[in-house]
Amino acid sequence: MKINKQIYNSITSTPFDVQELKNGGKIELHSLNDNESLYNQYAPQAKFAVWSSVDGVNYRLLLEDGYYAVMKEIYSRRVNQRWLDFWDEYDAGRKRTFKFYNVPALALALLAALFLIIFSKKLAAAGQSGSIIQWVVLGVAVVGFLGVTFVSNRRLDRLINESNNRALEDIKNIVGHDHFDELMEAQQAYYDEFFGLNNQEEEQPEEPAEEKALEPEALEEPQEQKEE
Repeated sequence: MKINKQIYNSITSTPFDVQELKNGGKIELHSLNDNESLYNQYAPQAKFAVWSSVDGVNYRLLLEDGYYAVMKEIYSRRVNQRWLDFWDEYDAGRKRTFKFYNVPALALALLAALFLIIFSKKLAAAGQSGSIIQWVVLGVAVVGFLGVTFVSNRRLDRLINESNNRALEDIKNIVGHDHFDELMEAQQAYYDEFFGLNNQEEEQPEEPAEEKALEPEALEEPQEQKEE
């Protein structure tokens, strides 16, 4: 699945590992710490794993160093492959839902709009005002469109949840159910440690420094990377 195209193209580091995928693609594992602007953008938000791909075949995965040391097994080739399979299932389900639900609903709305335009012109030519039929057609079109949209969204949510649960169960089987729970605890502990240390550093008073003029770039916040 295509994701975060701009991030993919902005990564300048050398991958510390490359994993081959069954579709002939690959995953490049990069250090988030080695990409300073992206680190400053994502690490403070507790986003220690950032996926990106421009073609849905080849991926670049940014991982914060300390987080990867703790969660390495969750980013093995087998686990990553299973997670990407889930993404592909989601993408395929989203496209099917759009094709069989949203497209017909949109076509219905367009036909209703066309009918209203033609019917209004005929009434105007006959010197008559609007008819209740117009409002009935408009109401049916709106209710039909909203109804189909609601059903399609519910169906997509159900498919995503079922696919996600299957993927999660498969990942637990890969790493072991008990060990998976241990990794989740280790993940939370790392979050607490990371932000605890950062907060301590922010609260420590700075030592008096030699008086000098501040350079403008020292006051600028990192630019946010826009995602596609």
